[in-house]
Amino acid sequence: MTTNHVLITGASGFLGLNLIDRAVALGLRVTAVDRLPPPEAASASWPASASWPASVSWPASVSFCQATLDEPALLEPIFALGADALIHAAAITNGPAGSMTEVNVGGTVRVIHLAVRHGIRRVVVISSGAVYGGVAIEAPAGIPESTDPEPLAPYGMSKLAAEAAARALAQEHGLDLTIIRLPPLFGPWEYATGARVVLSPQWQCLDLARRGLPIRLPRAAAGDWWLAPHAAAAILGLLQAADRPFVDYNIGPGVATTVAEWCGSIGRFYPALDWRIADTPADVTVAITAPKDRAPLDPARLHATLGAPPAWDLDAAADSYTAWLDRHPS
Repeated sequence: MTTNHVLITGASGFLGLNLIDRAVALGLRVTAVDRLPPPEAASASWPASASWPASVSWPASVSFCQATLDEPALLEPIFALGADALIHAAAITNGPAGSMTEVNVGGTVRVIHLAVRHGIRRVVVISSGAVYGGVAIEAPAGIPESTDPEPLAPYGMSKLAAEAAARALAQEHGLDLTIIRLPPLFGPWEYATGARVVLSPQWQCLDLARRGLPIRLPRAAAGDWWLAPHAAAAILGLLQAADRPFVDYNIGPGVATTVAEWCGSIGRFYPALDWRIADTPADVTVAITAPKDRAPLDPARLHATLGAPPAWDLDAAADSYTAWLDRHPS
C-alpha cells in the first residue's frame, strides 16, 4: 500500500512537528490536525533549506486544520481531504484520569471511525512504553513487545486501553494497523508551551547550561532516551514499509544512557558547566518525573523490519541537538 498523503493528529505537539518534518522530507502531502495552532517558535522557524515558501509558516505540501478530537463536525471534512494513511499521535500525558481516558481512548476510537468512513485503511497509532509499567522498572534487560503490560499510572492505562480499542476496530473493519510504543523523547521542536508539565531532562539541562545556571540532578537517571527526529523516521519508515510482519512495535535506541552522561556530553560545549548529583532534594534543579529508572524497550522487531540503524551515539545526539537549538532559538 503506497502512502502519498498522510493525516497526522497531534500535529502541533513535540512529536507531531517532527513527523511533519520527516513526512515533508519524504515528499508526502500532509494534513496536520491539532486543537492548538503550532507553537509560534515553530511556525516562525521552519528551515528555509527545505525549499518551503518563505512567506508562509507551513510548507506548501502541508495543510493545517485546527480541531479537537470531540468535534465531529470539524473533523469530518478534514478526513474527507483524501489522505490514504493516518498517524494518530494526539494524546494528553497528564491530568485527571477521566480526561486522559476521554482523549486517549475516546479520541482513538473516534478518529479510527472517521478513517473507516473516509476510506483510510492504513492506520498508525502512537502508544508509549508507559504501558509496560512495573515490568519496565524491574526488567533486567530490554523489554520485548511480547511482555505482558502492567501500567502503573493513568496515562499508561489509557494508552493500553487505546491500543486494545484500535486492535478491535482494525479487526472489525479490516484495517492495516500498526501500534508504535515510544521511549522517552527529546530534541528538536521541544518548547515550553505549557502542553507538557515537565519537559525532558535533556532540554532542562541544556536550558540551564545556556543560561549559565547550575544543574543539580536528583539521580543519574537511566533511560532509553531518543531523539524525536529518530522516532519520526522510524514511524514514517514503518508507515511506508511494504512488509510489516507485526502489529506492535517498540521503537528506540535499545540501550540506556543517563542524564548524568548527557551532562558530560553537553559539557563539551559549555566548559564552565556546573553539574552534579544534588546533595539534597532542595538542591535539585532538573525535574525527572519517573520515580525509578526503567529498562530500555527492545527494538528488535523494528530492526528486523527496517534494518538496524547505527549504534546510538550520545555525543552525536548532543551535537545535532545543540546545533539545532543554535539555528532555532526559542
